[in-house]
Amino acid sequence: MNSFGNSIKNYIKRSIVPAIFINLFLILGFMAKKYNGMHISIFIVCAFVGLFFLSTFIISALYVLLDMRHEKREKKLSFLNVKFSKSWIYFLVSFAVILVLWLPSLMAFYPGLYCYDAAWQYDTYVIGEVTEHHPVIHTYLLGFLIDTVHRLTGSFNKGILAYTLAQMLIMGTGCAFIMYLLHRRKAPTWMHVFALFFFVAFPPFVIFVFSATKDSIFAIVIADFIFLNLFLIEDKKAFFEKSANIVHWIILILLVCILRNNAIYALLLTLPFFVCMLIKSDSDKKKAFTMIGLAILIYVIYKYPISEAVTVGGTSEAEMLSVPCQQIMRVYKYHNDELADEYKNQVERFFDDKLWYGYYVPEIADATKGSLRKEVYKNEKSSFFSLWLDLFKLYPKEYFDSILENTYGFYYPWPHYIIYSYGGEGYTPILVMQPGELNSKFPALLSVYKQFENGPVVQKMPIISWLFAPATYMYIALILAFYIGGGVKKGYVIQFIFLGLLWLTYLLGPAAMVRYALYLYALVPVWPAYIQSKES
Repeated sequence: MNSFGNSIKNYIKRSIVPAIFINLFLILGFMAKKYNGMHISIFIVCAFVGLFFLSTFIISALYVLLDMRHEKREKKLSFLNVKFSKSWIYFLVSFAVILVLWLPSLMAFYPGLYCYDAAWQYDTYVIGEVTEHHPVIHTYLLGFLIDTVHRLTGSFNKGILAYTLAQMLIMGTGCAFIMYLLHRRKAPTWMHVFALFFFVAFPPFVIFVFSATKDSIFAIVIADFIFLNLFLIEDKKAFFEKSANIVHWIILILLVCILRNNAIYALLLTLPFFVCMLIKSDSDKKKAFTMIGLAILIYVIYKYPISEAVTVGGTSEAEMLSVPCQQIMRVYKYHNDELADEYKNQVERFFDDKLWYGYYVPEIADATKGSLRKEVYKNEKSSFFSLWLDLFKLYPKEYFDSILENTYGFYYPWPHYIIYSYGGEGYTPILVMQPGELNSKFPALLSVYKQFENGPVVQKMPIISWLFAPATYMYIALILAFYIGGGVKKGYVIQFIFLGLLWLTYLLGPAAMVRYALYLYALVPVWPAYIQSKES
């Protein structure tokens, strides 16, 4: 009886921290949506306390169920490992199956969703002014395929289709790699079925397979990278004995760095923990540090001599000023009548109200950072941050509220989804920008997917919409982090440190869009393997 009681206490202890975080996110998100910022009341305090106890109970029960599942787990080999003796053959079969099952969606979205920053990337390629604002490789791939096919056929739609097929192949490779790793670890059949179903039938993921954005590719690369690291965690010595593991790891970490600049910051902060794990392990230290060194060397070569040779400039500093720009303009817009002329004049010197039509949208920073006069900021950086600090002293709550409204879409399951700079709502655009044209060959299926553009299923049906919210997949990762646990030496915690840091970098970005959190969705088929590994 004492043993049972101790087990229950242990489950509750592990549930407390994730319960606190989830409740904090729920309360902050609720205040941001309902009150446009912080609003402390007796109701809010009581709601937090009540939700804390409820969340602790639910998370504890979930941990109990996961452990019970382990005790009842069948040990027999999956028929997939019997039928396909070689994992690489299973990879090819999975790749083919996934592509075939994606064909109806391709027909529905024909020629592919040319949206987000795709038109901007294409234009920079055509006029020869590619910058590092977007991944150089991705911009050249998109620009080359669309431009070449457009020139050859005279059809812009066929150019879009060429890129869509290329992204479809890349995404298919990433998804099949998950299936390959499941086969290598002799995972039970249900994990294979679950992963395949997610990749071909979960609407948000499928929509992004056909959306021309780097975030789609980044999402599946992160899933592959986190899954491959599980093999390193479980048996560090065996991992470095297989050359393919080292090659795959280098390729994946390079893609992570190339596709997302913010991922580099997360990796750099995680690196000391990773090195510490390797030093304390029985792994081949020489191979381990050679692997890391090669990855760094290749990236430096790509980043400097190669990228600099094919681009006309780096990333604009304004891209890293989303938070201060939003805060300054929030004060300027909401307190204009009471602001001293000195501060008004400074704001107007740094921001051009004629750019972006003078928009201020609390949930997205495109308009505010877009209206920043780059040359003025470049020459007067100290004055800019002095203004930012002065306004903070006058209106600290507005600064905090600005962050809340700009980010709550990442951690509140029922946000207003904003995807357009002027404040237009939407979960994700299902459209083809000009000069392309959406020409669906499967209108019935397209109408289903259209519900995920701005329909009730993601905006006005709270019982269902949380299933598709970025916050839900962050909560899943958070709960599993405290379930799986483990110290730095073991390595599990390092994966969650990296994911947590990566998630935090997005809070400094321009908006809380679904595409920015897609990597958390893509990890869903990977988590069962982590749970199984912990139990083993």
